[in-house]
Amino acid sequence: MVPPEKLVILDDKGSHIPHYNLGPYNEGSSVDITCVATGGRPPPRVTWWQENALLDDSFEQLSDGRVQNIHKLERLGRRHLNTVFTCQASNNNLVAPISSAVTIDMNPQHTLSKKKTSTITPEPALREQQFSLYLAVSPSSPPPPICACAQQSTTSLAL
Repeated sequence: MVPPEKLVILDDKGSHIPHYNLGPYNEGSSVDITCVATGGRPPPRVTWWQENALLDDSFEQLSDGRVQNIHKLERLGRRHLNTVFTCQASNNNLVAPISSAVTIDMNPQHTLSKKKTSTITPEPALREQQFSLYLAVSPSSPPPPICACAQQSTTSLAL
């Protein structure tokens, strides 16, 4: 019995993932991540995990003897930002499995919560005066575009 030697994680284009960071991907997109195990007799079982939960154990042996598991991430959402996915390969219970992990980077869609917005209507006496508005934006990656636009006697913010 020979344990597997090496794991490689590939992105949906078949490229090796640099620095174990995958993405960034836009919210709502789907992506395939592939884990390929080299070596091992008998061929290893290749699985995908998120924390301690088994996500995918649908591996296949390739013609060159390597074993791969392609895990499909459907409709990425905010919950996937900085999520760690771990690939494991093992062919026996005597030796600990080898593993490699990737972290998902995302571009979440920007949303504006209506319950956190307010409308300011200046009194006639204030219309000729200068005043400041402060806009607080929750953490976002990347930061949302903010534009202040003035039209005649009103000013609006576009997000």
